[in-house]
Amino acid sequence: MTQYMKRIFLTAIYIGIVSLICRADDISLLYRDYLNLQGKQQIEIGNRLLSTAYQQGLIDSLGTFHSLYDEMEAWVHYSSAAWAWEQGDLKSIAEPAKKALACALQLKNLSLQGDCYHLLGAASQMRGHVYQAIEYFEKCYEADKQLKDPDRMSSSLNNLAGNYLSTDQAEQAETYILKAIELERSMKRPDKLAIRLGMASDIYLKLGKPQVALAYITEAYELDSIGNRPMKMAIRLSQRASVYEALERNDDARRCLLQALAIFAGTTNVRSTAICYNQLGNLALEEGKKYQAEEYFAHAVELSRSCEDILTESKACKGLAEVMKDKHPATALQYLSRHVELAETIFSEKMAQKLSQFQAKYNNAEEKHQAELLKRNIEYHRTLLALVGIFAVCMVLGIFGFYMYNKRRIKKTPAVSVDEPAKQEQEETPQTINLTKREKEIVKLCCEGLQDKEIAARLEISERTVGTHKSNIFKKCGVNNTIELIRLHLNIK
Repeated sequence: MTQYMKRIFLTAIYIGIVSLICRADDISLLYRDYLNLQGKQQIEIGNRLLSTAYQQGLIDSLGTFHSLYDEMEAWVHYSSAAWAWEQGDLKSIAEPAKKALACALQLKNLSLQGDCYHLLGAASQMRGHVYQAIEYFEKCYEADKQLKDPDRMSSSLNNLAGNYLSTDQAEQAETYILKAIELERSMKRPDKLAIRLGMASDIYLKLGKPQVALAYITEAYELDSIGNRPMKMAIRLSQRASVYEALERNDDARRCLLQALAIFAGTTNVRSTAICYNQLGNLALEEGKKYQAEEYFAHAVELSRSCEDILTESKACKGLAEVMKDKHPATALQYLSRHVELAETIFSEKMAQKLSQFQAKYNNAEEKHQAELLKRNIEYHRTLLALVGIFAVCMVLGIFGFYMYNKRRIKKTPAVSVDEPAKQEQEETPQTINLTKREKEIVKLCCEGLQDKEIAARLEISERTVGTHKSNIFKKCGVNNTIELIRLHLNIK
């Protein structure tokens, strides 16, 4: 009995020691304790958390804090956010990063402010909230300009290039990334250079230059291989697969993606895994392997939802809609609706406006930009007042003209029999909807999940013209939006 109790006691001690070791390495658990404690215990846990963050390369050594004030608070919150970023836990970044930023603003610590803005921007970008990301990266870039730090400048330029790329503005993205690559080559940091080269590959692929993209991604993969960075190598393999697909080398693309998935397996990099499944789904769909494509896209949807990456989820939903449209049209419509909803969120007018404003600020000196902005505001208000006046005059003339037209019409219109309204009502049924050839083409492309921008490119007309056609279609069909139009066209309740 004594030996049995001794074994239980020793086992309990062993489990306790192991749990303490595991807890010491897990910053998220230490951060939870820090938030729940007070006084000396909170300071002790905070110092342990900062020491662990330093050992894991998240922050520089800060020494030991003996009292709780803004500097310790700032670095504890920032370390938790940086840990969540390293673990790919995008949902857990915003709250501690915003707390760290508030402390950094109080301390007037420009470098920490830039780091917080960078984390918030990167997390927003990964989750598909590009408009939010632009705001954070703009503030990050402003802090980096004041610090005149080439390392931070390179990172900001890379982030800006990524945002412009995600909004189909590859020409602007190219300008930023080439400057970032130039800075990295001068600083001779192969790990950072590989990241910039990977971004350049994506940009040139978007510009329709796959051979140039292949040269950049090959150099990036070689740098990560030499540095023995397996996770980065997996990301480069995924990027290289995209280039091979553009070059119609599908077997090479599939081989790269399967190698990347083997590396991602069992890791916390959920977003990159979802992207790989999306790419495999596209390859399978292109080759007519619909069952396999459905499986890949389903994995991509599940993973992208778990990390709230709406950009990847949108692409996966579009793939599932394409796979299921013949066999399960109702389910396909649900996925197509989700794709349209997410796509409209990503490519909003506000985001495009924000990008244009920042482009102007980047290309001009700050003082000149502010003066130009003031001048534009004055002109805008003058123009607005003039337009309001013109609109008011047009409204008065329109009302008067309408009144006169109705007055003449009443005089000329003969008596109508009681049966005629019923006859007219009967004629205006869905069966009598008369769409033009161009309107029918646009309805078909809407049912394929294309956005206004993509429809305009396909038909070689302007995006505004597409919007005008769609408004006419909605009126003729008696619907309010694209989803209702698709339901009517496919006759799905």
